[in-house]
Amino acid sequence: MGALWPEFSVAELLAGHGAVCATTRAMLREPSATATLEATSERESAALGIAAFESGMGPLLGWWVERGLVTASTGARQVLAVHLEHGRRRIAAIRQALTAILQALHSEGVIPVLLKGLHVGSEYFPEPGTCPAGDIDLLVHPSERDAAAAGLRRAGLRESRRTVYGARSEWVPDGRAQVVHSLEFDHADNPFAVDLHTGLERWYFRGVRAGFGESAFAHTTPIVVDGSTVRALDQPLLTAFLALHTSSELARMRLVRLVELTVVIQRDRRSGVLDWTALGGLLHRTGTARFVFPALALVERLCPGTVENTLIARSQPYLTNRMLRVIEAVAAADMAPLRYRSLEERLVWARGARELLLNLSELVWPTDDGLPVSVGRLQWRRVRALVRGRVGLRAR
Repeated sequence: MGALWPEFSVAELLAGHGAVCATTRAMLREPSATATLEATSERESAALGIAAFESGMGPLLGWWVERGLVTASTGARQVLAVHLEHGRRRIAAIRQALTAILQALHSEGVIPVLLKGLHVGSEYFPEPGTCPAGDIDLLVHPSERDAAAAGLRRAGLRESRRTVYGARSEWVPDGRAQVVHSLEFDHADNPFAVDLHTGLERWYFRGVRAGFGESAFAHTTPIVVDGSTVRALDQPLLTAFLALHTSSELARMRLVRLVELTVVIQRDRRSGVLDWTALGGLLHRTGTARFVFPALALVERLCPGTVENTLIARSQPYLTNRMLRVIEAVAAADMAPLRYRSLEERLVWARGARELLLNLSELVWPTDDGLPVSVGRLQWRRVRALVRGRVGLRAR
């Protein structure tokens, strides 16, 4: 973290994130209430802006300030106005690209499922630009994969990476440089990619993966985005998938992912669309309860009363003390990415001796096909981090 923003101390960035989290918590608990966000100096305003960027909350905070729901100091207001402006421009550009992509896919007979931020931002946030989306995530049936690939090429994209584990491939605009324009806010011109999924699953380590199988294609409904037809996940699969995705990034938590899950649950509970019994049944049938629990537990910490207590209680038998400690570490950091990496965080998904051994083998010889460095160099980096105290054995 210090390498990205060396001019700020970890304490300054954590203070900014604490302010962002406190304001977000207040707005989620009482949407009709107002909150205050203060930064008493230019330096504090800049640190707050970085925390807003890192958490993904900049555009939504800017919208709350613009509507008078959050009272902010002058510096904070100016910084968050930039976040909101670029959030709006970025989403507008991504949605324009999405329209062209959907037209190309339709010409191949493919109507994909729109996933994650673009769907949630369109349907659940006050306006699309308040929900950052780094990529366009689309789900198609495995039998449609070749047709979808042809459509993406027709739309001017090329495949840049295909994962071995996770039923996913990445596509980027052909001939366009992928240049990041800012690390202080989500710049409107920052690059984006298309993630093409053929299943809703996550790979954790050797022999352990979780997903929803054919139910991913049985629980969808058509929606219209900017005049183009696409499909979206129905409840309870929508909540289950968002929780699975958010939990999989536990140590690299972005507050906005928890906010997405919270607002989806809150609205669909009020409308009666989300049924807790149906959600519990889906998690039981697919064996995904322990893989979605961290996100649901953190949502409940962020906004108590959002998740039904019986669902949390039914997940307890699947949990390890190691997972509970990592969840506590994330909650204690105000849902910020963990600055202190631990072996417990690396082993958080392992349950029982067999899975623990499989997980440890993954640390020695990774199966991730997207590693940026050789295995030998990776292990040397891990040893140096442990010796220098950047990584420990337990979460804290």
